[in-house]
Amino acid sequence: MRLVLGAVLVAILTGSAHAQGASPSPAPAGASPSPTSQANADGASSAPAGAPPSTVRPVPPPPPDGPHAAPNPIAEFLVGGAAGTAGLFVGAFVGWGVHCAIGCHAALGDAAGVEGLEGLLLGAAIGLTTATAAGVAYTGSDREHAGSFGWAWFGAIAGATGAAFVARRFDSESALALMIGGATLGSTVAFNLTRTRRRPSTAVRLVPLISGGGVQLALVGVR
Repeated sequence: MRLVLGAVLVAILTGSAHAQGASPSPAPAGASPSPTSQANADGASSAPAGAPPSTVRPVPPPPPDGPHAAPNPIAEFLVGGAAGTAGLFVGAFVGWGVHCAIGCHAALGDAAGVEGLEGLLLGAAIGLTTATAAGVAYTGSDREHAGSFGWAWFGAIAGATGAAFVARRFDSESALALMIGGATLGSTVAFNLTRTRRRPSTAVRLVPLISGGGVQLALVGVR
Protein backbone atom coordinates (compact mmCIF):
# COMPACT_ATOMS: atom_id res chain seq x y z
CA MET A 1 0.00 0.00 0.00
CA ARG A 2 2.81 2.38 0.81
CA LEU A 3 4.40 1.65 -2.54
CA VAL A 4 1.21 2.54 -4.44
CA LEU A 5 0.81 5.84 -2.60
CA GLY A 6 4.45 6.68 -3.23
CA ALA A 7 4.07 6.07 -7.01
CA VAL A 8 0.96 8.28 -7.20
CA LEU A 9 2.73 11.10 -5.36
CA VAL A 10 5.71 10.94 -7.72
CA ALA A 11 3.43 11.10 -10.78
CA ILE A 12 1.61 14.18 -9.45
CA LEU A 13 4.85 16.03 -8.72
CA THR A 14 6.26 15.21 -12.20
CA GLY A 15 3.13 16.57 -14.03
CA SER A 16 3.13 19.86 -12.12
CA ALA A 17 6.79 20.42 -12.95
CA HIS A 18 6.09 19.96 -16.70
CA ALA A 19 3.16 22.42 -16.55
CA GLN A 20 5.27 25.14 -14.91
CA GLY A 21 8.05 24.74 -17.51
CA ALA A 22 5.63 25.10 -20.48
CA SER A 23 3.93 28.34 -19.27
CA PRO A 24 5.60 31.57 -20.58
CA SER A 25 7.34 33.71 -18.04
CA PRO A 26 6.00 37.32 -17.80
CA ALA A 27 8.28 40.11 -19.02
CA PRO A 28 9.90 42.31 -16.41
CA ALA A 29 8.26 45.65 -15.63
CA GLY A 30 11.18 47.83 -16.84
CA ALA A 31 12.02 45.86 -20.03
CA SER A 32 11.59 47.55 -23.47
CA PRO A 33 9.53 45.93 -26.28
CA SER A 34 11.25 43.97 -29.00
CA PRO A 35 12.50 45.82 -32.15
CA THR A 36 10.21 43.82 -34.44
CA SER A 37 7.03 44.80 -32.63
CA GLN A 38 8.18 48.44 -32.43
CA ALA A 39 8.81 48.59 -36.24
CA ASN A 40 5.38 47.10 -36.95
CA ALA A 41 3.72 49.68 -34.71
CA ASP A 42 5.58 52.59 -36.40
CA GLY A 43 4.66 51.36 -39.90
CA ALA A 44 1.00 51.07 -38.95
CA SER A 45 0.90 54.58 -37.44
CA SER A 46 2.65 56.26 -40.47
CA ALA A 47 0.27 54.79 -43.11
CA PRO A 48 -2.23 57.38 -44.48
CA ALA A 49 -5.79 56.92 -43.36
CA GLY A 50 -7.44 56.65 -46.79
CA ALA A 51 -6.20 60.03 -48.20
CA PRO A 52 -7.62 60.61 -51.72
CA PRO A 53 -5.02 61.00 -54.50
CA SER A 54 -4.50 64.42 -56.07
CA THR A 55 -5.70 64.99 -59.65
CA VAL A 56 -3.16 67.74 -60.49
CA ARG A 57 -0.63 66.50 -63.00
CA PRO A 58 2.96 67.61 -62.41
CA VAL A 59 4.04 70.39 -64.75
CA PRO A 60 7.25 69.47 -66.61
CA PRO A 61 10.09 71.96 -66.25
CA PRO A 62 10.77 74.22 -69.25
CA PRO A 63 13.49 73.02 -71.60
CA PRO A 64 16.85 74.73 -71.21
CA ASP A 65 17.73 77.47 -73.64
CA GLY A 66 19.72 76.06 -76.51
CA PRO A 67 22.16 77.88 -78.75
CA HIS A 68 20.69 80.65 -80.83
CA ALA A 69 20.27 79.76 -84.49
CA ALA A 70 22.19 82.18 -86.68
CA PRO A 71 20.24 83.74 -89.57
CA ASN A 72 21.05 82.84 -93.15
CA PRO A 73 20.87 86.05 -95.22
CA ILE A 74 21.93 84.29 -98.41
CA ALA A 75 18.97 81.89 -98.27
CA GLU A 76 16.65 84.78 -97.38
CA PHE A 77 17.94 86.79 -100.35
CA LEU A 78 17.55 83.91 -102.80
CA VAL A 79 14.09 82.87 -101.67
CA GLY A 80 12.94 86.49 -101.40
CA GLY A 81 14.25 87.26 -104.87
CA ALA A 82 12.48 84.28 -106.41
CA ALA A 83 9.25 85.11 -104.63
CA GLY A 84 9.56 88.78 -105.61
CA THR A 85 10.06 87.90 -109.28
CA ALA A 86 6.95 85.73 -109.28
CA GLY A 87 5.00 88.41 -107.40
CA LEU A 88 6.11 91.04 -109.90
CA PHE A 89 4.58 89.28 -112.88
CA VAL A 90 1.48 88.09 -111.01
CA GLY A 91 0.86 91.57 -109.62
CA ALA A 92 1.39 93.17 -113.02
CA PHE A 93 -1.14 90.84 -114.63
CA VAL A 94 -3.71 91.35 -111.87
CA GLY A 95 -3.23 95.13 -111.89
CA TRP A 96 -3.58 95.31 -115.66
CA GLY A 97 -6.73 93.17 -115.56
CA VAL A 98 -8.36 95.28 -112.85
CA HIS A 99 -7.48 98.50 -114.64
CA CYS A 100 -8.84 97.29 -117.94
CA ALA A 101 -11.98 96.02 -116.24
CA ILE A 102 -12.63 99.57 -115.00
CA GLY A 103 -11.52 101.27 -118.23
CA CYS A 104 -8.19 101.30 -120.07
CA HIS A 105 -8.34 104.89 -121.35
CA ALA A 106 -5.71 106.60 -119.21
CA ALA A 107 -3.39 109.34 -120.41
CA LEU A 108 -0.28 107.44 -119.36
CA GLY A 109 -1.39 104.31 -121.13
CA ASP A 110 -2.36 106.13 -124.30
CA ALA A 111 0.94 108.04 -124.39
CA ALA A 112 3.03 104.91 -123.95
CA GLY A 113 0.96 102.94 -126.39
CA VAL A 114 -0.04 100.35 -123.77
CA GLU A 115 -3.56 100.30 -122.43
CA GLY A 116 -3.82 99.76 -118.68
CA LEU A 117 -0.18 100.68 -118.04
CA GLU A 118 -0.97 102.45 -114.77
CA GLY A 119 -2.64 99.35 -113.30
CA LEU A 120 0.17 97.17 -114.61
CA LEU A 121 2.88 99.25 -112.92
CA LEU A 122 0.96 99.58 -109.65
CA GLY A 123 0.20 95.87 -109.51
CA ALA A 124 3.81 95.01 -110.32
CA ALA A 125 5.08 97.24 -107.52
CA ILE A 126 2.67 95.79 -104.97
CA GLY A 127 3.33 92.22 -106.04
CA LEU A 128 7.12 92.70 -106.02
CA THR A 129 7.37 94.23 -102.54
CA THR A 130 4.77 92.00 -100.87
CA ALA A 131 6.07 88.72 -102.28
CA THR A 132 9.68 89.67 -101.53
CA ALA A 133 8.88 90.48 -97.91
CA ALA A 134 6.89 87.26 -97.53
CA GLY A 135 9.73 85.14 -98.93
CA VAL A 136 12.34 86.78 -96.71
CA ALA A 137 10.19 86.56 -93.57
CA TYR A 138 9.29 82.92 -94.21
CA THR A 139 12.89 81.88 -94.74
CA GLY A 140 14.27 83.86 -91.80
CA SER A 141 11.68 82.69 -89.26
CA ASP A 142 11.84 79.43 -87.33
CA ARG A 143 10.35 77.96 -84.15
CA GLU A 144 12.59 80.08 -81.93
CA HIS A 145 13.08 83.30 -83.91
CA ALA A 146 10.87 85.73 -85.80
CA GLY A 147 11.12 89.19 -87.33
CA SER A 148 8.78 91.95 -88.42
CA PHE A 149 6.99 91.40 -91.73
CA GLY A 150 6.05 95.09 -91.80
CA TRP A 151 9.65 96.19 -91.62
CA ALA A 152 10.57 93.64 -94.27
CA TRP A 153 7.89 95.13 -96.54
CA PHE A 154 9.02 98.70 -95.92
CA GLY A 155 12.59 97.61 -96.62
CA ALA A 156 11.49 96.13 -99.94
CA ILE A 157 9.72 99.38 -100.85
CA ALA A 158 12.79 101.46 -99.95
CA GLY A 159 15.13 99.14 -101.86
CA ALA A 160 12.94 99.07 -104.96
CA THR A 161 12.51 102.87 -104.91
CA GLY A 162 16.25 103.46 -104.60
CA ALA A 163 16.97 100.97 -107.37
CA ALA A 164 14.37 102.66 -109.61
CA PHE A 165 16.28 105.96 -109.50
CA VAL A 166 19.54 104.20 -110.34
CA ALA A 167 17.93 102.05 -113.04
CA ARG A 168 16.95 105.02 -115.18
CA ARG A 169 20.35 104.88 -116.84
CA PHE A 170 19.99 101.25 -117.88
CA ASP A 171 17.80 99.41 -120.33
CA SER A 172 14.50 97.87 -119.31
CA GLU A 173 15.82 94.34 -118.61
CA SER A 174 18.70 95.55 -116.47
CA ALA A 175 16.46 98.05 -114.69
CA LEU A 176 13.97 95.29 -113.86
CA ALA A 177 16.68 93.02 -112.45
CA LEU A 178 18.13 95.92 -110.47
CA MET A 179 14.77 96.74 -108.93
CA ILE A 180 14.22 93.11 -107.90
CA GLY A 181 17.68 92.96 -106.35
CA GLY A 182 17.18 96.28 -104.54
CA ALA A 183 13.84 95.21 -103.11
CA THR A 184 15.24 91.88 -101.94
CA LEU A 185 18.32 93.45 -100.36
CA GLY A 186 16.32 96.09 -98.53
CA SER A 187 13.83 93.53 -97.25
CA THR A 188 16.57 91.18 -96.04
CA VAL A 189 18.40 93.92 -94.14
CA ALA A 190 15.22 95.29 -92.53
CA PHE A 191 13.98 91.86 -91.49
CA ASN A 192 17.25 90.82 -89.84
CA LEU A 193 17.40 94.09 -87.91
CA THR A 194 14.10 93.16 -86.25
CA ARG A 195 14.75 89.41 -85.90
CA THR A 196 14.51 88.40 -82.22
CA ARG A 197 14.02 85.29 -80.14
CA ARG A 198 10.45 84.20 -79.49
CA ARG A 199 9.18 84.26 -75.91
CA PRO A 200 7.83 80.92 -74.64
CA SER A 201 4.08 81.10 -74.29
CA THR A 202 2.40 79.88 -71.09
CA ALA A 203 -1.13 78.52 -71.21
CA VAL A 204 -3.17 78.87 -68.00
CA ARG A 205 -5.96 76.41 -67.33
CA LEU A 206 -8.27 75.47 -64.46
CA VAL A 207 -7.60 72.07 -62.89
CA PRO A 208 -9.88 70.43 -60.26
CA LEU A 209 -7.99 69.72 -57.03
CA ILE A 210 -9.47 67.05 -54.77
CA SER A 211 -8.60 67.45 -51.10
CA GLY A 212 -9.97 66.03 -47.87
CA GLY A 213 -12.49 68.87 -47.49
CA GLY A 214 -13.89 68.79 -51.03
CA VAL A 215 -13.11 69.80 -54.61
CA GLN A 216 -11.36 73.08 -55.45
CA LEU A 217 -10.19 74.73 -58.68
CA ALA A 218 -6.52 75.65 -59.16
CA LEU A 219 -4.81 77.70 -61.86
CA VAL A 220 -1.97 75.76 -63.46
CA GLY A 221 0.45 77.21 -66.03
CA VAL A 222 1.64 74.89 -68.78
CA ARG A 223 4.32 75.83 -71.31
